[in-house]
Amino acid sequence: MPEGLQKYRETPPFTASDVPPSLLRDHATKEGVWACVCVTDGRISLHIVDDDIEQMHELSSGEKYLVAPMLRHRVALSEDAVFHIEFLQQALESDDDPHD
Repeated sequence: MPEGLQKYRETPPFTASDVPPSLLRDHATKEGVWACVCVTDGRISLHIVDDDIEQMHELSSGEKYLVAPMLRHRVALSEDAVFHIEFLQQALESDDDPHD
């Protein structure tokens, strides 16, 4: 994980019954935004698609996976899965004005 990343947003917990459909199909974060997939219960499969090569990572309770910015990915989950996503970006220097 790159140094200086800071969490700026977190989703509520998702289950198989309320996971947004957009997370079940290929999608990506914006430039500069990392997504940390955090599994609380059950298991999820995280599919990463990079240059049309797909990798699958099985995550279970207590495990996390950090997805790089703009990398296509999707999830598939077990019936008992509970997970959330933390969004991270580079922390601003204390004298940086975000409105410049």
